[in-house]
Amino acid sequence: MKAFSVWITFIVICALIMSCKEIKQKDIPGTYASDNRERNGPHGLDTLIVTNDHNYFYKNYYGHFKGTWQLKGSTVNFNNFGDNNGIWSAGVEYHNDTIRIIYADEEGIYYNKIKK
Repeated sequence: MKAFSVWITFIVICALIMSCKEIKQKDIPGTYASDNRERNGPHGLDTLIVTNDHNYFYKNYYGHFKGTWQLKGSTVNFNNFGDNNGIWSAGVEYHNDTIRIIYADEEGIYYNKIKK
């Protein structure tokens, strides 16, 4: 029984290590989408295009923004974001072997990578 407990502990530790995969800058560029139509109606579909040359283009029903981005650890900063030209600092994580950008983790709102 003790050997079984050690084996289970080993498996759990390995799973945790694998889930903490380091985010690399080369993995960030791509096209992301956030589908919030269930909550926001037909206007809840957002698109975020992140390019290799550190530019981004964001589009939703209400408008579009563009600017530059930079990765710092597991956070990506989008400069000149929104109507006030602020900075959107968003967490980035691997989920199901792909990258997703966290908008509101507690509400389950993410920008999932749909295209490299």
